[in-house]
Amino acid sequence: MRTLEDWWYAYKKNGFAALVPAVRSDAGQNRVLDPDTAAWIIEQITQNPHIPVKVLYSHWREQGQRLPSVSVIYR
Repeated sequence: MRTLEDWWYAYKKNGFAALVPAVRSDAGQNRVLDPDTAAWIIEQITQNPHIPVKVLYSHWREQGQRLPSVSVIYR
């Protein structure tokens, strides 16, 4: 019942506006891979089939690659 308690205190502190859901932080962002990025990712995974995608993803991010979230890559 912690959720109800949290709602109660939020309401007491900031009124009804505190109970309105926040806008998603990823609203408006494209969650689909463009064809060039998708081809590059498939090529990288094909060249390194024994390395988990999460490890490859971390490596790509360290190298400065601009990529969507790892869940988009898995989809």
